Amino acid sequence: MREDVLNGFGNNGGEEFLSFLQTGESMVVNHDDDWKKWYDNIGRMMQIQNPDGSWNGHHCITSPSFCTATCLMILSIENDIQNLQK
Repeated sequence: MREDVLNGFGNNGGEEFLSFLQTGESMVVNHDDDWKKWYDNIGRMMQIQNPDGSWNGHHCITSPSFCTATCLMILSIENDIQNLQK
């Protein structure tokens, strides 16, 4: 939930996106109601989306395919609540 973490420490690589995905899913799995606050804040990912609708990393994992897929999974966590909480 820290601002510097949500901002990707200034830029994002695929590993930050993967971390966001794992954080969100683990909060839902653990029935942590703070996931709603986290999810509202993760909407900032839309600000770093490429003009063509994709995402890419700015260091380490830079693949647009990996980053876009991971970002879409992050943004759809809300749709997976029932499956994640089984």
